Amino acid sequence: MTNLKKKYKRTSGDRFLTYALMGFAIAFFVILVSLVLYNTFNKTLDYNDFDMLSSQGAVVTRPEDQYLVYYYTETCTYCQEIKTQVLEFADSNNANVKVYFWDASEIGGTTISAIQGTPAMLTIVNGVIVDIINGYVSIPATFDEINAGTYAYIK
Repeated sequence: MTNLKKKYKRTSGDRFLTYALMGFAIAFFVILVSLVLYNTFNKTLDYNDFDMLSSQGAVVTRPEDQYLVYYYTETCTYCQEIKTQVLEFADSNNANVKVYFWDASEIGGTTISAIQGTPAMLTIVNGVIVDIINGYVSIPATFDEINAGTYAYIK
């Protein structure tokens, strides 16, 4: 039989590993909870979150007096470059202007001759196309004008 010392006293080194493991477990738990909360409350927008159009007739028959129609394709490199800006503008803008989306790949293109490709955006006022903006530089610039209240067609 083994004889044990009756007055054995633990040293602080004996608990170091226990404290270290508990610290790592707490840190892991905090990081995990933070990631779950971030993903829960972080709003990720997509084209499908908004109203889509599928025909040229639908472009000029919306109930709003003034609105925008954004013409895009998912495979367009330039559309991808400004996607976040477009979706954030559609979600919230200073003029409260409605933005509709028109996926060119699903409807096989458009018969609106002034649209030179994607991305493009139509400005419709009282059922009439009053402006056509082509290009990934011009569209965000137009958003800036609308938010500043200086865009000629939307007030």
